[in-house]
Amino acid sequence: MVATILCQWLALILSAQVPLIQASRSSIAGTVTVVDGPATLPVSRVLVTARDLSGGVARQGLTDAMGRFVIANVPAGRFVVTAEKPGFVRAFYGSTRPGKGPGRVVSTNGVARVDNVGLTLVRGAVVAGTVTDGRGKPLPGVQVSLRQLFFGDRTIRQV
Repeated sequence: MVATILCQWLALILSAQVPLIQASRSSIAGTVTVVDGPATLPVSRVLVTARDLSGGVARQGLTDAMGRFVIANVPAGRFVVTAEKPGFVRAFYGSTRPGKGPGRVVSTNGVARVDNVGLTLVRGAVVAGTVTDGRGKPLPGVQVSLRQLFFGDRTIRQV
């Protein structure tokens, strides 16, 4: 009798539908390149960051010698992906302007892996110097701005 009750109890437990709680994890993979004249070259040791739009989650990875990266263990969500390396302007995935984001959002909802996330870095530059008067003496407190001339439409833009 005790064996029968135990078997019935065990059958009841095994037949119960218990929902499994699983954290959905994904990965984001792609490449980081730089345009150098006519060639497009991979960039190594670039810090690639996937930041959740809600602001709560950020995951990071580094590119290898071929410019490839994989950011693993990314939870389900919507992410902005950026690439940063000293000497370059920060790149936002899907953005058409260097250093300007947010670009295109990467969604990891319901997918195991997001591939082909390509980011292109632009080399940065620094302008340094001293503004002087006609006699060569430094002028303190002078504001300097850069302008870029676009010859195609002959407009001048402040940078």
